[in-house]
Amino acid sequence: MTNKPLILFLFTTFLFSLSLATPSVIINKGSFSVEDIDKEVPLKIYRLEWLKYKERESWINRKILKQESIAKKMTVNELLYQNVDSKIIVSNKEIEDYYNKYKQWMSGTSLIKAEDYIRKQLSQKKQIYIFEEYLNQLMKKYNVVNNLKPPNPIEIMPNPIRSYSKGPIDAPVTIVVFSDYECNACSYFHSELDQLFEKNKNNLRIIFRHDIVATHQFSKNAAIAALCAGEQNKFWEYTDVLFENQENLDADSLIDYAKIAKIDLSEFKQCIQDNLVEKILQADMNEVDRLGIEKTPAIFINGHFTDSVPSPREIQKMIDELVKNKIK
Repeated sequence: MTNKPLILFLFTTFLFSLSLATPSVIINKGSFSVEDIDKEVPLKIYRLEWLKYKERESWINRKILKQESIAKKMTVNELLYQNVDSKIIVSNKEIEDYYNKYKQWMSGTSLIKAEDYIRKQLSQKKQIYIFEEYLNQLMKKYNVVNNLKPPNPIEIMPNPIRSYSKGPIDAPVTIVVFSDYECNACSYFHSELDQLFEKNKNNLRIIFRHDIVATHQFSKNAAIAALCAGEQNKFWEYTDVLFENQENLDADSLIDYAKIAKIDLSEFKQCIQDNLVEKILQADMNEVDRLGIEKTPAIFINGHFTDSVPSPREIQKMIDELVKNKIK
């Protein structure tokens, strides 16, 4: 009498091992596994996995909101209005402070003309914060245990020649930013990140990588100038000046900024003429192509890609949580 369960198990195991051994794709006798394919399009695969992860999180949110709406005998929309929307208040002082902080990115727009836009921006941010806090309260109330795991982080290959970073190598949070000097959003995020770094010098590492947008006339020369400044250990000082003056990145201005950053002009000009640093820039661009980056800034936090520019509050929250877990 045969042992059918055992035979079935052995046959299933054989089929499984066969599937592992069989390549997913064969092209001109070359074999490629799914893992091989994913390595060639890491960012696209990550985005798909991230969408699945966020959709599952949304399901949890909808589930607990529905339970609370039943408990409170009101619709979900009524619940959200009472606990989120009705609590969104934006003062005139907040609008003025926002305008003064981000004035340089508003292309000369006056406060009066920018007021409605700023109010909308602040309202949306507050809505997100209040909603998060409300969800946290509900998760505690309904004893939610969320074991969902985000996608595996993307491996970013280091520049084989040189890249510029600040902060400890073993910091709990490492942010890699691929930036372009003519990109307004890059300038904005660089400023926000600078402020965050000052508050978290022991727990945050920032790595700057270049991604030159083809339609930007002065970006490549600005990047070469920044790398030449780096040859004199002035990369960060020079980069700060470039982002503060990104409307003027012509050749003469690049020299003027070198003076501001107290760079030896003779060495600086020689470096630019010799294009000694172009290989560093090209290595960054090769990584941009490998990853499949399509817009700037491209931001990776501990290897996790963020499609939108994260707020300082989001990054600070992540730093605080990781530091707390590290202490434990």
